[in-house]
Amino acid sequence: MIHKGTQTIETKRLILRAFTPDDGRAAFENWMSDPKVTEFLRWKTHADISDSRKIVNEWVSRSADPEFYQWAIVSKDVNEPIGTISVVDRNEALGIFHIGYCIGSKWWHKGITSEAFSAVIHFLFEEVGANRIESQHDPENIHSGDVMKKCGLTFEGTLRQADFNNRGIVDACVYSILQSEWQNNTSVWQRLYNAALKVQNDRAVSPFIDAGGVGYYLHISLETFSAIEHTETARLYVHYVVREDAQLLYGFATKTERELFRHLISVSGVGGNTARMILSTYSPRELQGIITSGNAVLLKNVKGLGLKTAQKIIVELSGKLTGLGDADAALPAAGNGEKLEEALAALVMLGFAKTAAEKALRGILRENPGASVEDLVRMGLKSL
Repeated sequence: MIHKGTQTIETKRLILRAFTPDDGRAAFENWMSDPKVTEFLRWKTHADISDSRKIVNEWVSRSADPEFYQWAIVSKDVNEPIGTISVVDRNEALGIFHIGYCIGSKWWHKGITSEAFSAVIHFLFEEVGANRIESQHDPENIHSGDVMKKCGLTFEGTLRQADFNNRGIVDACVYSILQSEWQNNTSVWQRLYNAALKVQNDRAVSPFIDAGGVGYYLHISLETFSAIEHTETARLYVHYVVREDAQLLYGFATKTERELFRHLISVSGVGGNTARMILSTYSPRELQGIITSGNAVLLKNVKGLGLKTAQKIIVELSGKLTGLGDADAALPAAGNGEKLEEALAALVMLGFAKTAAEKALRGILRENPGASVEDLVRMGLKSL
């Protein structure tokens, strides 16, 4: 490993940096004097700002040490520290880093801790060369466990009476992620990140519907992006979600992917974003195979998806995916998509199996993109 100390890390909403002597006040006001924060921690709530300044100064004195990792979590909105994340223990021989964190209660349930933790995981694996990153929480502090799962850590089990905090001697729920697991997940997330950048910077691939001059943003999976990224216009199948606080549109290159999405969100505990991540990790055909074969271990490789949820998806969707179309189907070009649908409807009416007919028509369209509907039907009849 190559230790680099508390390097500055920037994310969308945060700056993770070393503490400075001026951070004592913010530390005291934002989290160290908050009893809600310290309930599950080992140190007592600070009653006086001098206590916080003393701790911060200790961190400052060690900030130049390349083996010391103690970040201030600075919110860009308030431009001051709102919490901290650090390496609280380390096994040099095994390359293990144990992470601890806390933020002020005013910033709970906003995804801030997971955003900071994810950035630290990336830094320790990519820059330092860690082999294993782990953390643990009091079973009563269930939201801390949610952070760990969201960051891709796997629940390993509960150690009985193995820790202590301000509640006394407690059990410890242990989570970890290995570098090999992180690398596998990163390949998917890097593709998603690159796709997002391309969507932002390339007007030819815009994930929104233009309806009479009004743009409607579409949430799409990596599978759909791959199908439309080189086209100027695309035909997408839309799923519309109405919530109390938002109206959301999800776009899919194929009906199969949209149907899989609808099946996934029908499972309790699986929302639109989770379903989209699943469909970004596995193609529709792969996902159908995973669910049909009951491979929960493979399904839980999706970032943020635990084994229990994966098992629940398989149990609830087992036997419900029969009759879905060819998982490789895509309609990248609006004109060809319309022609394909019309030709497919004609062949199905003539008694041909939909899956076989669709596969044949797509092969024909790849070789003859300018074929008319009549030509497609004629050539389809010859090939079926």
